[in-house]
Amino acid sequence: MKIAYFECFSGAGGDMILGALLNAGLEQEKLERELHRLSLPAYHLLVKPVKRCGLAGTSVRVIDSKAKVPEGANYKGELITSGHAASGEYTMPRLQEIIRSSGLTSGVKEKAGRILGRLAAAEAQRHGVIPEEVHLHELGAVDTLVDIVGAVAGLELLGVEEVWISAMNVGAGEVITKHGRLPVPAPATLELIRGFQVYSSGGDKELLTPTGAAILTTLAAGQDVFPMMTPDAVGYGAGEYDDPSAPNLLRVSLGEAGTSAVQNLPIQGLDFKEKVAVLETDIDDMNPEFYPWLRERLGDAGAVDVTFMSIFMKKGRPGARVTAICSLDAVSRVSDMLLGESTSLGIRVIQAGRITLERDIQIAETPFGPVRLKIAACGGKITNVAPEFEDCAKLARESGRPIKE
Repeated sequence: MKIAYFECFSGAGGDMILGALLNAGLEQEKLERELHRLSLPAYHLLVKPVKRCGLAGTSVRVIDSKAKVPEGANYKGELITSGHAASGEYTMPRLQEIIRSSGLTSGVKEKAGRILGRLAAAEAQRHGVIPEEVHLHELGAVDTLVDIVGAVAGLELLGVEEVWISAMNVGAGEVITKHGRLPVPAPATLELIRGFQVYSSGGDKELLTPTGAAILTTLAAGQDVFPMMTPDAVGYGAGEYDDPSAPNLLRVSLGEAGTSAVQNLPIQGLDFKEKVAVLETDIDDMNPEFYPWLRERLGDAGAVDVTFMSIFMKKGRPGARVTAICSLDAVSRVSDMLLGESTSLGIRVIQAGRITLERDIQIAETPFGPVRLKIAACGGKITNVAPEFEDCAKLARESGRPIKE
């Protein structure tokens, strides 16, 4: 299995992730071809070689199409435009729709959508609004989507199946935002790195950006000092500023994973590409009214699925087995939530492989209004289509028609 290991000794930003992947061998033309699939206003993707403390790396910048490309900078980059995207303010639902309606692969859509969703939730949580109210101005929206989609598509183009990260250097000091001066790490960044190992090397710079944190913490299968692997390519992505005392770079190593980084499960020779954790606990003394609340809170903490099973425990007492499935990086958050919101005294944690169908979301227009359709496919062949229940329930309430209709 091919993995990518990001060393965040100088933090990480979306542009640094793209620079590292390009420096490690990702072809710029192929990356731009994927970015062309997004309906965005025209922009320049500027890529150039730079040095940071004597180390060679790659710098990537997204600039307005009307801006003048710096002369004599040895930039390699062309104007990228779809020619049919509106400008102005971009809400998070609008950005999600740009991803969903693009010609990207279902895997890139799903991961990019998940990253953007976590970024929106983090911004909303810290500023006391709902995710749908988070919005970006035009260039900020373009920059964010290019970073997120470019990172996910770039990893797919390189054949990377799993991402690992080091502890992340967040920097120190203050950052200037539209909300004023805020401490480093920025509030949204701190929300995104909950449950991950981070540190500060001091100074007065923001090293880990919200976009960089969202990409790495969403894609990471885990953190390690350096996972067992056989590196076959290394790349350095450069940050914006040049610090003479420390290289402002993000390093990525690409190669085949060893047994300590990936525990392959020898079940009929299968090599599970997705690793998950299964958390279980048995409860016989909790108010039944708490179970719906517990399910909701576990989902907020990162559980992708939560089930309750009726069981009989010691002395014949009826109880419930609570099972939560989550990614490996969400174990600490989900376990803390399960222990904090239930009467459980302990949890079983099992690492497992997970086999899933390709998934996509499309919008169906009905006489009552739009309904999201969940589409499952195997090898490109659709195997199941199901309408989103909450959408149907909303339209049923509004129209007074039966939900089954």
